[in-house]
Amino acid sequence: MNKPEYQKMIESYANPYKCWIRDTEIHDSVQEPERLKEAVLEKYSLYSCEDARIDERFWMLAAESDADFVYSDEDIMDSNGRRDPFFKPDMARESLLGMYFPGAVSLVSKELEEKLSDTAGQKGSLEYLMACALKAEKPLHIAEVLVHTSKSHEYTYSGKSELEFSGKALVSAVILSKDNPGLLKTCVDTLQRSAELEKQQLEIIVIDNGSNDENTAKYEQLAESRNFIYEKHPMKFSYSRLCNIGESKAHGEYILLLNDDIEVPENTRFLRKLLFIASREQVGAAGIKLLYPDGLHIQHNGITFLKSGPSHKLCTYPDDRIYGHGINRHVHNCIAATGACLMVAKYKYDAVGGFDEAIDAAYTDVDLCLALYRRGWISAVVSETHLIHHESFTRADDINDSSAYERLQKEKAYYENKYADILEAGDPFYNPNLTKTELDYSVDYELPGAAFGLSERKDPAFRRYKPLKKQVHIEAESCKYHLSDAWGNENYFEITGWAFVEKVPGYTYEAEVILESGEERLVYNTYRMPREDVSTVFACFSGLELSGFAARIPAGDLKKGLEYRISAAMVKPAVLNKKIYKGYKKETALTVKY
Repeated sequence: MNKPEYQKMIESYANPYKCWIRDTEIHDSVQEPERLKEAVLEKYSLYSCEDARIDERFWMLAAESDADFVYSDEDIMDSNGRRDPFFKPDMARESLLGMYFPGAVSLVSKELEEKLSDTAGQKGSLEYLMACALKAEKPLHIAEVLVHTSKSHEYTYSGKSELEFSGKALVSAVILSKDNPGLLKTCVDTLQRSAELEKQQLEIIVIDNGSNDENTAKYEQLAESRNFIYEKHPMKFSYSRLCNIGESKAHGEYILLLNDDIEVPENTRFLRKLLFIASREQVGAAGIKLLYPDGLHIQHNGITFLKSGPSHKLCTYPDDRIYGHGINRHVHNCIAATGACLMVAKYKYDAVGGFDEAIDAAYTDVDLCLALYRRGWISAVVSETHLIHHESFTRADDINDSSAYERLQKEKAYYENKYADILEAGDPFYNPNLTKTELDYSVDYELPGAAFGLSERKDPAFRRYKPLKKQVHIEAESCKYHLSDAWGNENYFEITGWAFVEKVPGYTYEAEVILESGEERLVYNTYRMPREDVSTVFACFSGLELSGFAARIPAGDLKKGLEYRISAAMVKPAVLNKKIYKGYKKETALTVKY
């Protein structure tokens, strides 16, 4: 690697939005922009923040459309450049309840304004604009950053009303539980406590697919003392079938699907918030933000389509900060929500036939949400409050269990075929400019090495390693096995660590990973990663921005049953013979076995 390539890589990691602008934005020349603007304003009323700057392309695209409401993505532009992009969803009516996401600039057709009632609010206020957006029949979201402000703006309504159901309705909670009476007790007790706090009528139906006799007795005692319906249906576990059995016993107008490892924090009001959302005409399933048992990290805040499939956005991210311009603080639409806590009107559940019993465990909640979506009923998640999901922070996923992984792949193929039309159209509630692989809301800019495939195998005959010297630092820290990732790589070991040579430019040496077992030696290239911690610890040295490394070793390269010792090295081509790579090697305590 040469110096310019290395500097470009550093810049990409340091400011991916700047790189996204350089590589992605369209720079069409617009003819007669003032005439275009005048033509647009003959049809539309313009509502804009005082400091908003509108690109000429905005006027061109608005002029070409027949929309009755127009908005685009935006960012902040000041003396330091451009930053803080706000990538918005297509029209999402429940998201409008939390904040006015169209943001700094909106075009409202004069015809649409004439349809508004006198209760729409003061003209030009966020409340008024929300009324316009909700009334719009042909909204247009331009998924390009065509609006810039000089500072951050608050788009939350001044008189924001509480989202809480005001009517009367019976909620039927359907809970599946087997051999977990202790977990179920916590779930039922805290759920009933919340219902009493909110004065919400509630029935609870527990379906058991085959607990042992001792736990069955405990369930029966719990059902009698807590006054809920308990039925035992011994059968192979099928989430879909069991939920449908529970729903068939329900008397309520609304079904609350709940895992038995859900806990409602004390003094939490959530039932009538879910009812408020689930009762809206266009809403299918209403979910809620879930935190891990530590109460600090997000387990669920809505499901989004990513390259790897339906994914829990913000999973494991700390909830003490704001993401996606408030998406973990406000109600928002999403393509699907988790079945761990999901409320849906019973008539809508019945209209789509409930859960598809061709799917036993994987994608069941997504399947239900997409079945509702296909009928015009959209999912939404309430994020202004939360429940606790007692799912292990580091539980083994299906991809780490071969039989479960095979089932996952089979059910994924079924789901992808069933909803091919929706998958092809894309997720309307997730901006196409946002990351397709990560769980945060970062810009969709492929960082160097982010989509790195399996590591290339090198010829060990052309490697000459010396014992480690004091000025060479090499650490291999972890080795993890993966069956799949967002780029389609399967069955590989990922080895990560950091390495650098003191007082030598970072681009001079490359890190390699070596696996050895007896006489066998396998050598692989790595890709670079930023390591701010290394730069901090070794602050006396410069050029350590990309001192991290990672290698993805194809599992098929390893002989089954053999244990390989892991080493790492820093190498560079020899001056006189470019084929010979010379460097420094360090053996680690890590081993790998396939």
